[in-house]
Amino acid sequence: MKLNLFCAPCSESENSPLEKYYQLIDTAQNLQLNVGYAESIEAYLEVAKFAEENEFEYRKIVIGYEEASLMLFYIDKIRSIECFKNTINIYIKHGDINKAIQ
Repeated sequence: MKLNLFCAPCSESENSPLEKYYQLIDTAQNLQLNVGYAESIEAYLEVAKFAEENEFEYRKIVIGYEEASLMLFYIDKIRSIECFKNTINIYIKHGDINKAIQ
């Protein structure tokens, strides 16, 4: 059984989608620090896709696209812009117009 700081101890948290999401984030961060941008970009895009598929809170989706777009800016500006557009569209979809404008 794993302790979750956000709820009482629960056995389902080990394999929950949220746990998987945080594992994907950790993987992307480790790739960024230890391997390189190309691998990390794909991992962050996987984070965004996973968060969307599991209908997580939109800020969790945006993290993947924002991180990928920042790294892509130096490698592939067209893909970077696509990630920025995805971020903006998610903000608009969820009514956070101020963040979309920023």
